[in-house]
Amino acid sequence: METERLRTIIETAWERRFWQVWVVGLLGRLVMGLTLDLTPDEAYYWEFARRPDWSYFDHPPLVGYLIALARLLLGDTPAAVRLPAWAGIAVVSWALFAIGRDHLGSARTGFLAAAMVHLTPAGLALGFITTPDVPLAAAWSLGSLAFLPLLTGPAPADGTSPIPGTGGRATPGEPPRERLSPWALTGLALGLGAMSKYNMIFFVPGIAVTLLAFPRLRPTVGTGRFWVMVGLAALGTVPVLWWNATHDWASLRFQFHHGFKASQRTLVSTAGEFLGGQCLTVGPLLFAVLWGVGLARLRDAWRNGDERRFFLAAAGLPMMAFFTYTGLTSKVEANWPQVAYLTVMVLAAEWLGQGNAPSRLRWVLGTSGALTALAVLQAMTLALPLPPRSDVSTRLHGWSAMGRAVRAFDERTGRRFVFVGQGAPLTALVAFYGGLPPDRIMEAHGTGNWRFWWGQQPLPTGRDLAYVDVGHLSEANAFLSRFQGPNASETIPIESCGRRIREITITTLQGSLVPIPFD
Repeated sequence: METERLRTIIETAWERRFWQVWVVGLLGRLVMGLTLDLTPDEAYYWEFARRPDWSYFDHPPLVGYLIALARLLLGDTPAAVRLPAWAGIAVVSWALFAIGRDHLGSARTGFLAAAMVHLTPAGLALGFITTPDVPLAAAWSLGSLAFLPLLTGPAPADGTSPIPGTGGRATPGEPPRERLSPWALTGLALGLGAMSKYNMIFFVPGIAVTLLAFPRLRPTVGTGRFWVMVGLAALGTVPVLWWNATHDWASLRFQFHHGFKASQRTLVSTAGEFLGGQCLTVGPLLFAVLWGVGLARLRDAWRNGDERRFFLAAAGLPMMAFFTYTGLTSKVEANWPQVAYLTVMVLAAEWLGQGNAPSRLRWVLGTSGALTALAVLQAMTLALPLPPRSDVSTRLHGWSAMGRAVRAFDERTGRRFVFVGQGAPLTALVAFYGGLPPDRIMEAHGTGNWRFWWGQQPLPTGRDLAYVDVGHLSEANAFLSRFQGPNASETIPIESCGRRIREITITTLQGSLVPIPFD
């Protein structure tokens, strides 16, 4: 009785620490999100929000829907664009804590798992930069939390039993109780994940392998509850499939080409870029721990009949393995595999908290935390003298200054110009910070969604055009012969934190002589 009371006190203390970190982490991201400019990608997803559709060329629609809802509350402001990220990190960190506390029987494990999201550069960005990874991460973590009540597991590693009210354990060998809610909630999470990002497909093998690997769970396959889960998951694919079916399957074809395009560089260079990206955004020691613990727990949990830990490993490893293999031969962006780390983080947190090894914990999380602190410093101050084109932090600076220049130009010229940006992200930034309506903004080559948004209609004869680029390999001169003129250009230096980070060039092209296609 005294032991149980002491355990309750300890668990309560860890839960209190979790909420303290949760609040501090959220407040820090609020400050960063309200201080720093939108990234080019965020402005691009804002364009999703003001051009609602079933789905989009390069992503499913949920990120656009979430920003659209935020616009109803906050208008076309950076806060509206970033509200989904702030809400998402709150949900993800709570879900990881709940998994550790309720299903691995340790609030300390939950605390450490949630802390990893706050102590990695990738987790930092996830919480204040809105991308499709935000709803994907929420669906991934909530889907795991929903599915775990169906599973059993041995007692926590320290040999104690879960405290009352923290989920308990099913009896090994006993089929899952006939409760519909875990199946329905898992299906709902799968459906929302499918509406977030194509990567949600990698969550499915984790569920399938878990159900088939353990004799106790196999009878549930094909039951009514199982099909409820499948049906709800399938509903989430309907908007994406409908859009593709009505647009010549453009998005799916793009994903296969984009994701499997072979790199022209050497194996060493391609693999080095992938591994370097993971080590810098997650932490080199934590990256190694995630792989080592994930594989070890998958093996040990299967041998021990531990369905819960098996599932947590099986949910993350397929996507981790796929992008690691692909990263050896193709360009893989650093963020593509990282949502899969979430479930494995809970297992890594349990391993880091086992025994009396504080140095292990300090080294692993300390390294990631130091990288995160450096990322915050650079994002807020640009203190490190990195070349602007090599410093990803500059993507968070200078766009509002560009917007002021665009607004001044637009005011000065009577708002008669159609603005054309060079590159889809820059075009969206010009629209957002320049306050331009959808019918006065276009991307130079009609790439990506811009091809569908403009409707493949050429600019009519006699119109005036303002071409905006960042001064690097400008293609404005290619348009000169198709305009009567007079034509001119002005270059605006953009500075932030006392540094010149880029130059914006606005080229005026007046009186189009022929219809101008954007393709």
